[in-house]
Amino acid sequence: MKKIIALSIVAASVMATSAFAQGYFNFTTFKSQTYDGFTTPGVSAVGNTCDITFLWAPAGSTVSGLPLTSTPTGGNNTTVESYTTAQAWTAILNTVNAGWTAAVNVSGGVSAVQQTSANGSATYNGGATFGVAGTSGQTQGQITGVNYALYLVAWNASAGATTLAAAAADNASVGWSTVFTYTSGLNPSSSVGSFQALSPNFGVFTPAATPEPGTLALAALGGAAMLFIRRKK
Repeated sequence: MKKIIALSIVAASVMATSAFAQGYFNFTTFKSQTYDGFTTPGVSAVGNTCDITFLWAPAGSTVSGLPLTSTPTGGNNTTVESYTTAQAWTAILNTVNAGWTAAVNVSGGVSAVQQTSANGSATYNGGATFGVAGTSGQTQGQITGVNYALYLVAWNASAGATTLAAAAADNASVGWSTVFTYTSGLNPSSSVGSFQALSPNFGVFTPAATPEPGTLALAALGGAAMLFIRRKK
């Protein structure tokens, strides 16, 4: 009898541990909050044209090498100048190497990526909370969730890329938000805040001009002509 009771206690502990093994998040954004930044600089992604996900790291983490918008206001009018999509993706992937993790839904182990709706908002998992792999819902003795640093990344989904890595490989037009703090839920039924009130709007990103191949060819010919003229003199 004592053995059965002991085993029951152990089983209950294991079930409780597994229930609180990861933190729970509500990945929902406001209308017109998403930007893919480089497709049409200054225009929010209204319509189902973008995929969006988020990256997380321990609370207090910062991002270096990626110029994040600092204080976007009503019109999302912060601008990052002279940044190509390739440079942006390199900087974003470098944050992964620096300890940031792209969100993965523990249910199925798939990337937490959501296509924007007709009004430019995003509602992942039908607006229900979901477990994020690698995060925690509580620490020893805690009765509330754990704080995490997050930032959002969105890209032009027209090429069909459905993960951060695939979008980077496609060099898809990309936009990103500033870092914000989010408190995870303890379990699937936790009442946790959505990203709507916490995540800042994306900034407006102006890509660096990329010369057309014809322009580059003309420049090369012009340079060659100048060298030829100098030699004749």
